[in-house]
Amino acid sequence: MLKSLIFWLQAANLVQTIPSGRVSSRQLQLTPLARLIWEHDPYFEDIKTLWLLHIELSSNRPLATFWYWVFNEFTQREFTEERLVQGIQHFLEENEARQVATSSLSKDARCFLRTYIPPDDNKQKLFGYDTLECPLASLGLLRKSAVPGHYKFQVGPHRNLPTSLFAYSLYRFRDTTRAGEISLSLIGHHRNF
Repeated sequence: MLKSLIFWLQAANLVQTIPSGRVSSRQLQLTPLARLIWEHDPYFEDIKTLWLLHIELSSNRPLATFWYWVFNEFTQREFTEERLVQGIQHFLEENEARQVATSSLSKDARCFLRTYIPPDDNKQKLFGYDTLECPLASLGLLRKSAVPGHYKFQVGPHRNLPTSLFAYSLYRFRDTTRAGEISLSLIGHHRNF
């Protein structure tokens, strides 16, 4: 369980490993992002912190490949768990990644869905209201479809996404691509207040 926790802390860019004197040992330290969160929102109560975690996960191709693929490469608005597994398998094959067992990809798909979709009310009553729900479900990025076993992206405005974090995600996008070959144009309506 500790290895899993460390993995997710690294995938969310909250800790990084630092060299240690011993070969089999590694030390962890908080990243600048984690220190910023610790200073301003140590209990992860602010929606901005949750958006930051989502941005970090969905842009971390090496460690959170499934999250990266879904939010950056996957083009279907409605899907099933099986479609996610098939899609990520195809993505990994195209990118000559090491072979991953279908059962592992299925577990990743279920973990991904639990990250963004609130649990059923029945489960909440049975286990307690906040024991199974991931805080990222409050971002409203995914929802269950009317068709059983299907899920949908919540496309459209997300009023709880601060403009500063939208700008941060654009900066991250530009920073991870060839800046000289990409221009971003934002056209919007201006209002006088």
